[in-house]
Amino acid sequence: MDLVALILRQNTGLLNRKASVKIFEGKTFKFVLYASFPSRQDAVGLDLLEGLRDVTKALGLSNFHLELRFGNEARGTRWDREFIIRNIEIWKKEGLTKAYVCGPPVMNELFDRTIDSLIQQR
Repeated sequence: MDLVALILRQNTGLLNRKASVKIFEGKTFKFVLYASFPSRQDAVGLDLLEGLRDVTKALGLSNFHLELRFGNEARGTRWDREFIIRNIEIWKKEGLTKAYVCGPPVMNELFDRTIDSLIQQR
């Protein structure tokens, strides 16, 4: 949430230029956030996430992309191996160079195994 708040401050001009963070230099930085919650009621920081998405779009910026998933609305869709591969390919076309995963251990392990298998296929 700290990174989301930092990007929001950057996008709205509230970030002190002297305190600017190097990741924002240039136009290549893009933060793509996939967030999954059991339900909208259980979502932590949802207002902040959707607020940054809306502000970024309204200002014509492209440094933030939000993908939300709510378990009670997902109708059987899961973020599985195929989902990971499909989304890596999508973002790779836009110049993806790094991915950070933060979630429960089972999800982190799934990402690790999937990415390892893609590397081994090369």
